[in-house]
Amino acid sequence: MRVPGYDPRWIVGGLLTFMLALLFTLLRIAARLAAAYRTKNRDSSPGIMAGWRVWLLYPSAAIFLVLLGLLRLPFKVAWALSRPSLDRFAKSYDPASKSVGKQSIGLFCFSAVDYSPDRLQLTFDKDEFPWGQRGFYFSPGGVPVAGSHYYDQQALGNGWHEWHYGGW
Repeated sequence: MRVPGYDPRWIVGGLLTFMLALLFTLLRIAARLAAAYRTKNRDSSPGIMAGWRVWLLYPSAAIFLVLLGLLRLPFKVAWALSRPSLDRFAKSYDPASKSVGKQSIGLFCFSAVDYSPDRLQLTFDKDEFPWGQRGFYFSPGGVPVAGSHYYDQQALGNGWHEWHYGGW
C-alpha cells in the first residue's frame, strides 16, 4: 500500500484472505449449531454468537486496512521517509544523462529513471492492474509538465509530482 495503484498479487491475496475468513466464520457457526443440537440446547453448549470479540476481530481489521488504503497513509509515510533521499537524487539530476534501469531510492523501487530537459521521471517498479504506470517526476521549475503521457498528476511539493498513466 505504500506505492499507489492496484497490484494483481495483492488483490488476489486479499480475495483469498477474505474467502478464508468467510469460510472460518461459516464453519464456526456450523460447529456451534451442531454442538447446540447435540446437547439439545443445554446450558453447557456455547451460544451461536458467543465470543463477540472474536466476531469483531476480522471486520475491524478489514475496516482498518481499507481506511489505511483510502487515506493513503502508507504512501504518505513512505514519501515522508524517502523525501531526503529523493531530494539528494534530484539534486544530482543532469538533463544530459542517459536513462537508468532499476533503481531503489528511499523506500521506493523504480523500474526506470528517465532524464529529459524539463523533468526527471521515476517509474514505479510495480505492475498496475489491469495496466498502466505510476511514478514521480521532478520538475526543476516546480511547474507541472503538460503532456499526454500524464493524465493524472498531483503536486507533492518542491518540484515533485506524482503521475499516473492508464495505458489508453
